Amino acid sequence: MNGDFDPNSHKNLELLRYYLNRDLTRIDQNIQNSSNELLGYFIASLVDMSVVVLFSDLLSGKGVCFKLFAVFTLIVLFVIVSKVSNKVANWISTRRKESGREEYLMDAAKQAIIDGFDNIACDALLICEEYMQRYVAAEKEHIKNFYLYEIIHHLTKSVDLFNEIDSHHDWYISSQDSELIDSYRINNYIDYAKAINQFLCDKIQKPISDPELKKDLDNLNASISKWTYIS
Repeated sequence: MNGDFDPNSHKNLELLRYYLNRDLTRIDQNIQNSSNELLGYFIASLVDMSVVVLFSDLLSGKGVCFKLFAVFTLIVLFVIVSKVSNKVANWISTRRKESGREEYLMDAAKQAIIDGFDNIACDALLICEEYMQRYVAAEKEHIKNFYLYEIIHHLTKSVDLFNEIDSHHDWYISSQDSELIDSYRINNYIDYAKAINQFLCDKIQKPISDPELKKDLDNLNASISKWTYIS
């Protein structure tokens, strides 16, 4: 197994660069999009702690009226701050739409799916092909099973990503826009995935006793059977 994949190959370096860029982009988006949410959590936590402290004093019987008034005031204050925070969040959202930021975020999400097709879905099929060849060459049954299960894993990973593309042809596929996926690549991908899935159907022994294995194969068959070619 040590010679299966060269860790210093150009393709693996390209994948490493893709994953690093994807993760850094996600971190940046999470920081930008969660600021209001974090503020809400902070305010709610502050109120929770204050209420606990006030009620602990309340139960001791000291200054009951004052404590009740303080709790009521704190709750009213929290409601006011929450409403103001919501208005600020809506204002920020409106400004994003007006400035084109919202459209930019949608474009970034679409680009992430397209990059995933290029760097994950297609490469997963090539890995499946490698394991199919090694399955044929293997003699021991446990090694054959290992390759079959790895094919299922990588094909499932590829199919899950491609399902999003198949569900929204107009978002991701175009024969004219160079930034989208060419239609002939989509058709070729479908052919390749179907061939790999057929290999699994031929090689997996029936009936399938393992329920998880059966579920994964059923899911693959269901997904691949509903894909449509681009004419």
